[in-house]
Amino acid sequence: MTTIYLIRHSIPSEDKEKYSNEELPLSLLGEEKARLLSNTNELQDIDVLYSSSYKRAISTAKYISIKNNIYINITNKLNERKIGDISGIPKSFWLTQLEDEDAKAIDGESRREVTKRMLDLINEILLKYKNKRIVLVTHATAITFLLMNFCELVSADLETKSRHLRFNDMDVINDSIRCPEIFKLSFNDTNLVDIKLIR
Repeated sequence: MTTIYLIRHSIPSEDKEKYSNEELPLSLLGEEKARLLSNTNELQDIDVLYSSSYKRAISTAKYISIKNNIYINITNKLNERKIGDISGIPKSFWLTQLEDEDAKAIDGESRREVTKRMLDLINEILLKYKNKRIVLVTHATAITFLLMNFCELVSADLETKSRHLRFNDMDVINDSIRCPEIFKLSFNDTNLVDIKLIR
């Protein structure tokens, strides 16, 4: 069995005007939560660690790296969905992208495009690290898009950004994705057999 832990980064700084989306750091509370996350029982004896290239993801991964004495492999394939030019696009566009995998803003990414790059990485990992324990530190929308490749989207709420996803008739999440958050994906060879939310 190969285990992939799909982790949303810890709490970012609220000072969003000061930084680009890619450079937004963790808040002080986010740093502490990331440190505590690395002590989670499930995240011990990790063999391989990947992170998106965003600063808040790398800063979350660094604690897992230190705890397990492993390097961070940084890849754009785990980056958040590129939003693009959303001027004139309604707030409900988040829901539109959940319903239509090809919807995207100018210079942005569609759900199909995000899912493809993430699946490319996962398939590469499953071939290279069979029966290993791997952590991928990434972002909420990217996680949602990837999980929708395996799960049924039952519902989504724009106000709370909650999403109800089911895998094999079992709830995976019926809530918003927290900072940080852990999803455990279990694969038998390249077949996904289970998804669990670990809180």
